Amino acid sequence: MNVYSPVNQLLRNRLRVLNHLPLIREKLKRGQRWGLVFSPTEGQGPHEEVQGWLRELQTNRVSSTRVSQEIARLFKSSPGEVNQDLDYCYQTGLLEFHPTDQCDLECRDCHYRTKGDETIPFEAINSLMTALRPVAITITGGGEPTIYHSQGKKFSDLVERITHSTGSVPLGLINNNTFFPRGEWHTHFLWQRSSMDSGTPATYKKLKNRDLYFRVRENIRTYCQTTRIPHVGVGFLVQEGNMDEIETFILDWWQWVQSEKNLDPQRINLQFRTLAPPIHEVQSIRESQDAKWLGAGLRDTFLKEVNNIQQRRQKDTSFDSFVSVYSNFDGLTRAALSGNGPFMHRDTSFDSCYNALIHRVFRATGEEYPDFLLCDMPQYCMGNSLKGDPVEQRRRVTLMQFFYFNKMSPHCHGSSCRQSWVNRTVSEGIAGNIPHGEEIPDMAFF
Repeated sequence: MNVYSPVNQLLRNRLRVLNHLPLIREKLKRGQRWGLVFSPTEGQGPHEEVQGWLRELQTNRVSSTRVSQEIARLFKSSPGEVNQDLDYCYQTGLLEFHPTDQCDLECRDCHYRTKGDETIPFEAINSLMTALRPVAITITGGGEPTIYHSQGKKFSDLVERITHSTGSVPLGLINNNTFFPRGEWHTHFLWQRSSMDSGTPATYKKLKNRDLYFRVRENIRTYCQTTRIPHVGVGFLVQEGNMDEIETFILDWWQWVQSEKNLDPQRINLQFRTLAPPIHEVQSIRESQDAKWLGAGLRDTFLKEVNNIQQRRQKDTSFDSFVSVYSNFDGLTRAALSGNGPFMHRDTSFDSCYNALIHRVFRATGEEYPDFLLCDMPQYCMGNSLKGDPVEQRRRVTLMQFFYFNKMSPHCHGSSCRQSWVNRTVSEGIAGNIPHGEEIPDMAFF
């Protein structure tokens, strides 16, 4: 990968997360004040009692009001002082916002296809954003966010309300791109990524149960040709059903970029990710020798695609440059060849979950989670201010942030968590161990 290209410096630089350091430090300071930041070696004392109250809160045996009262008692203070810091710490860094679960596809491996068609009421958007105070927002789903409609308002109205409520924080969009809404909403976005996931119409239909391959390709062209969004991504979620089309997919978009004379090639980028098993199954699959996620047949198919692409790169310097600069293919192959297998993230240990302090998923149901991987498990919902007392629920969310920060979930370890790289990077940033010569991109997404 050409680490000096503008695309890679901005979109694939692991140091982007360090844009959130000021917020992390302030949350840590306030959490430490009330014993919410601790380690298993703390021993007897207030920290141990606070840990016990967080466990009671996580299993809904007590309310957040009760927990804040107990914390105030432990630290000989008033609940008002505790709540003031909890209200501050409700703020999030990167908000993954799911405005609707309605969708026009039926993707085979969708996390949300059984969740219904909930939609966040338009009238609630302003109060939600004012409370969340995000540093950056990724609008996604859930469902297909661009088909949002509530109380006579549509996607363009939603975007305008969000930007007005937040003071125009940076916006990104991840969608299926089956629909391109009317309006000037796209002027507010810094990046967009389409979930293409295939190199042929037949595979697209097989994976998504809709024959919309050519419509999506045309909408991607529309993003590149008629909007000013700086970065337009074409996503490919590598899985069993499309692994033999990686070369076809890259060739298709490379040839299109070559044919578009007025296109700035720095705007387009191909983004490969790997389909991973549910978070609660990761450890057992890692230990299995014949699990489908690591099956020899899939590895062979993947390595064949890699070999074909590498041979073509050796013969064609323009193709090699496109793959190196405008895709993350090299990163994908390094991960696959490192022994993790094409479906596994790198096992990275971490001491504390900084990701829980800066990342938030806000579902169309109103439920909030620290990461989308936990959205399949309702027991890890941190709170729901749309279906409960907003103040009580938001303080619950804040306390649950520290529950995850202290690795109190059984999934909070490097083998299961795919955000472990965030925690390692933040730890290095807090310690001042930034690699010499690397710049932190002025962009709050990660």
